[in-house]
Amino acid sequence: MNEQIEESTQQITPTGETIDDLVVSAFFDWETTEELTVSIEGLPVDVGVYQRLSLTTDAGREIFGGMHRMNEDFEMSFDLPKGVGEVRMKYGAFEKVGTVVGRKVSFDFFIEDNASDIES
Repeated sequence: MNEQIEESTQQITPTGETIDDLVVSAFFDWETTEELTVSIEGLPVDVGVYQRLSLTTDAGREIFGGMHRMNEDFEMSFDLPKGVGEVRMKYGAFEKVGTVVGRKVSFDFFIEDNASDIES
């Protein structure tokens, strides 16, 4: 039984190889982060709405928080962990989720009207 324990705790690396002997593909990317650009299209009318804008990753990490005017455009780039698939924009009580496509995610302040509250 002691032999089985010793075998299971032995190092599982090929003999004679060190970290210096490893060969990494030229296509391997050592980066763990990537630049992601978030843009928001402001409303094309002069409105006096000025509220807190919050941007968070799909993991819930806040990447931006600050005051913003609803009629102004916004664009900012962030270094985020690779694999972020969605960004959530919260503006006052208004929330939208945007999908990352090509390291970019875009938002606007238009509310989708599905007319579900109208009786036929």
